[in-house]
Amino acid sequence: MSMPRFVDHDARRRHMATTAAELIGTRGLEALTFRNVAEAAGSSTTVLTHYFTGKRDLMQFTFEVVAERSGARFDEALRGGGGLRECLEAILPLDPERQTEWRLLTCFWGMAVSDPDMAHAEAQHVRSAQRRIESLLRHHHPEIPDVELAARRLVTLVHGLGAQSALDPDHWSPAEQRRVLAHELGSVGGLGYRDGDESASQLQSMTANPEREDNRPVNQPVLIHGEPGL
Repeated sequence: MSMPRFVDHDARRRHMATTAAELIGTRGLEALTFRNVAEAAGSSTTVLTHYFTGKRDLMQFTFEVVAERSGARFDEALRGGGGLRECLEAILPLDPERQTEWRLLTCFWGMAVSDPDMAHAEAQHVRSAQRRIESLLRHHHPEIPDVELAARRLVTLVHGLGAQSALDPDHWSPAEQRRVLAHELGSVGGLGYRDGDESASQLQSMTANPEREDNRPVNQPVLIHGEPGL
């Protein structure tokens, strides 16, 4: 007598969401159909309808998975000894995987404008990001007089850079994103000149050389990979 096969339904849902994110990020929102997702995921539309009630349901879950990954990257950078700049760089679209995810996020925003539930999910995502940044600032930069305001500025900066990179990637290369981030950190209580072990001259070099792709000291690698919500 054969044993029933165990199916990890959560893993299957996440696989389909990851597939949907890739489709949207590379081909646009119009590519989000059950047929396309099922085919790309190596499944069937029947299986897909078992997990999602429709396109909206699939899109919302896909957003949640991507937002969770973003938060996990921030947390992993922090656990690895990164400072504020490293943690923020971990969630910017500095590699193809995150560029795809930010394109998914911009598509989700377009739907959320007219969908209260999606708008709520996006608001929770942004507030989660702000709380992470606030916590880091309180622990590592107690000299900042208004932590809440600084965190609002930085979360807005990150989302602005991510959106612009999704829409105009040639103008907002990874090097340019790092350059702007370093400059803005320097305007928030001088964070860009005190975060981690970097000297003022190193950060000034970053802001002066936008075309240099790796604007970091050799002893501080960019932490860009990670896996759960910012």
